Amino acid sequence: MWLRPRGVSGPFTPAECSEMVDRGVAHWQAHGFGYWLAWDGDACVGRGLLNHSIVDGRGAVEIGWAVARTHWGRGIATDLGRHALGVAAEHGLRSVVAFTRVENLASRRVMEKLGMSYEGDFGHAGYPHVRYRIQPAG
Repeated sequence: MWLRPRGVSGPFTPAECSEMVDRGVAHWQAHGFGYWLAWDGDACVGRGLLNHSIVDGRGAVEIGWAVARTHWGRGIATDLGRHALGVAAEHGLRSVVAFTRVENLASRRVMEKLGMSYEGDFGHAGYPHVRYRIQPAG
């Protein structure tokens, strides 16, 4: 739930943040994977995920990443994606998806670097998105 629906802006409220943390902890307890952080020294510069999600109206296992703008172009997103695929393989997951807004060419390139294949377009949070898929090795 990092992307606000179209028409909703502003920072997340403390209650929304608490709900996100509670859901993340519950997911880790239930599945043994979820969200993690990327660090550059003492600075948190991104997050990755392997998460059960609803994607385009269907249950799926999603990989994802978000990197601080100050650290774009350093391969951090690709590293986060590779880590997620490794965890997916360790857990015997046969298929994972990643998705992003249509115009997010950097994330689309990361998906392609990871060996993911374009699967289709769909709407999410009021924005057009693209979905990619891969079967993790393992």
